[in-house]
Formats: sequence, structure tokens, C-alpha cells
Amino acid sequence: MASTAAGENTLFITIDSCRVDTAVRAVTPALDRLGPLVVAETAGTFTLPAHWAFFSGFLPKPRNGEHFLGRYEQLWSHDCRAWKRSTYTVFETPTIVEHHVRSGYFTIGLGGVPFFDPAIPSSILPALFPSFRYRGERAGAPTTAIDADLPTRRPLPTERLGKFTEQLLRNEPFFGFVNFPETHFPYCTPGAGTLDDHTVDALREIGGHIYRRAALGEDSALWKEDRLQNVHKLQVRALEWVDRHLGPMFTALSGAARGTLVVVCADHGESFGEQRLVGHGNTSPEVLHVPLWAGHINR
Repeated sequence: MASTAAGENTLFITIDSCRVDTAVRAVTPALDRLGPLVVAETAGTFTLPAHWAFFSGFLPKPRNGEHFLGRYEQLWSHDCRAWKRSTYTVFETPTIVEHHVRSGYFTIGLGGVPFFDPAIPSSILPALFPSFRYRGERAGAPTTAIDADLPTRRPLPTERLGKFTEQLLRNEPFFGFVNFPETHFPYCTPGAGTLDDHTVDALREIGGHIYRRAALGEDSALWKEDRLQNVHKLQVRALEWVDRHLGPMFTALSGAARGTLVVVCADHGESFGEQRLVGHGNTSPEVLHVPLWAGHINR
């Protein structure tokens, strides 16, 4: 195994379903601390394959020739695929998670999309971690009832981020992972306030189309009254809500004994009516192109 910066902490964050234009529109001072927003291309169109690729070394690939940390073509890669001179961390284990476990790092995850629910025996993603915390809807359960008060009722990992950060700082060096579902359907956080009737109706219809994987008809109510644009605004507010919680986390990490490499990306994007599609699991540019940030804290 080889690492350019052996012994540093690593924090890997995925912001589920977040579109590139959502990241461009949102006010994100915490993420801006890491460096410029990079447009990248993901290997998966929904949570499971995208994260399996990430943990196997295939992070979203920058589309415009940018390099990770201004220098590296790959941030981390399996030894059999890596060009070592242009890769920040090369690992010989099946996943980057196991690489850190075997290297003696405190390794823990926090997530909120049902693919990360450890209560389901077939959930392979949380099983990669020695310890995983889950704060989200239970896998296999119907989506939380959509009504005006959903933003205040939805279970979210941001509620646990402070304690998660404390645990990381008590156990350096660490490899921490967080999956934020806040930007995933139904895109609701307390930052959204009370939903109006049109937005409630739009979310209900989107939910039906997502699970049927059906294209929108010309007579769909989603085309009316800017409903899809208003739902997109919910995702922008959700990203800003996440960023508000990342601010204190990054400030705490700035006082750590070691420097921390922070990598943030979306696992995939989301369709809001383009090609008559909503949700993800399709190969449209809105789904395949994702925002990515990478930088160091306290180095």
C-alpha cells in the first residue's frame, strides 16, 4: 500500500442526488473552503452502483481536465488500475474503506439513504465499515407521508453530525464517511419551511413517477405553475442546509491534531423534467454530471 500523505485524516462525503446546477445556485461557504466546484462524471445513476464504484477507487471523473488537489488525475485507486505517479493514494485491498481499516485508522460511516440501512441484512454498503450509524427512513418502508410539515419531520443525518464529528476527533487518524440524503427526494429539510399546496402536490406526483419510472405526460400537473422549478429550489435549500452543518464540522476539524483530506461529491444527479424525466436511474446529463469538491483542512 502507498499513500502520498500517510497518517492524515480522511473525510469522504456524498450529497445524494445533488445536481451540478443546484451546487452552482446554492450559497455554500463551507464547501467553498475546500476549493473550486468541479463538474465531474459519475459511474452510477443511483446510490448503490455509484458508491460501490467510489469505494472501489472510481470517484467521479472531472470532465474539463481538472486534477484532484490541483495535481492528481486520480485521488485514490486500486493498485491494479493506478498510474502511481498521478494517484494520491494507491490501495491493494478490495476497497478504500478496508485500506484504512487495515492501516489502523478509526473507520466509521454515517448515512441516511436506505441503501445504507444496516438493519437490512443485504445492505452491502454499511457492511464495508466496522461501525456505521444510520439516520433516515427505514429501508423498504414507504416514503414519509408528504404534507406541509414534512421538512420538520424527516429524519436526517445532519441531526447527528455534531456527535459524529466529536467521535472522529477522539480517534485520530480516522477515515470518516457521510452520506447526506437531504438533497435526495423529497428534498425537504427544516430550511425549506412549511410547504405550500402546489409543492406538496408536486412532490406527491414526483414520488409516483419515481417508483413507476414513468415519463411525464403532456398533461402532467408538474408542468403547471413552475412546480418542477419550485421543487428544484427545495434541493438548493437542502444543499444550503447541509453546508450550514458542514461549517461547524470543518471548523472543528481545523483544530485536529492531523490534517484532514476532505472529498465531497454527489453520487448522481437528478432529473427535474428534462427529457420528460424525474428522479434518477437514467443516463441523462442531469444525472451523470455531478458536483465535486476536494481540499485539505488544517494542513
